[in-house]
Amino acid sequence: MKTYTKKIALVGDWGTGKTSLIRRFVLNAFDDSYIQTIGTRVSKKVIDTKVNDEEVRINLVIWDVLGQKDYRSVQKNAFVGVEGAIFVCDITRNDTLSSLSTYWHPLLLSVAGKQPSVIVANKCDLLGLAAFTMEDVKRIATEIGVSEDCCYLSSAKTGENVEIAFNKLAMLMLTSVKIETSYKERVKALEKIEGEDSITYKTVLDAIFLDFTKVIGDEEKAMEIINSCFRQSGLSLKYPTREGLELLIEHLRQAELTAGIKPEIAETNKARRMKLIESVDA
Repeated sequence: MKTYTKKIALVGDWGTGKTSLIRRFVLNAFDDSYIQTIGTRVSKKVIDTKVNDEEVRINLVIWDVLGQKDYRSVQKNAFVGVEGAIFVCDITRNDTLSSLSTYWHPLLLSVAGKQPSVIVANKCDLLGLAAFTMEDVKRIATEIGVSEDCCYLSSAKTGENVEIAFNKLAMLMLTSVKIETSYKERVKALEKIEGEDSITYKTVLDAIFLDFTKVIGDEEKAMEIINSCFRQSGLSLKYPTREGLELLIEHLRQAELTAGIKPEIAETNKARRMKLIESVDA
């Protein structure tokens, strides 16, 4: 049996249910409480299937990427090496659909190039509160190069179309012809969303996440540590504060010491991150 390992990413705005979709697919479970993703979270699932009557095994490495648009560096870093994507929107929030074409697809394209993708309009158990239709989803799909037959209404709560969407993406990755993406196309995609953003506590937090990840060298391990330190610091992704950032930086310094990094290096790293806070525009 041939075995393939494929890195995929679930991308979309905060609160669209990306984490819940992964939980439903990997564990066949659902939790009504909102689970905020700090940075990235990695899950794994094995799919056994057939391609041209040949049995194959696909090891899916599923990246759950935070949906706050202010954390672009972390998102770009997570998209490196992605071979397939599930674009997720919330059927009750129209802005989560439009942002697939105005933010998420351009950002992914700029890093990973053109990759097999599906669109999932999640929370169809709340169809009575729908803010858009499947025709609207298909229109966005056309804009970002996703086939209409790769668009699904889904519900992480009931499980509707969750496994079907993941399995569809897995098959696409094995059977689709690789399409090269030119440098010009990548730059043009990024121009859709790049701007003269001011330096804020959010952009500082984004930079700290990326800096720590580079120090540790293993993004999955780094994000586990960041998640723990973030929660200890009492920070909010939406409204980070100077005090919370300073606490986070200190917790990260302690984590580096625990990881075996020399004290003088950990202090240098702390000083570099503290300097980022000073750069916040008045």
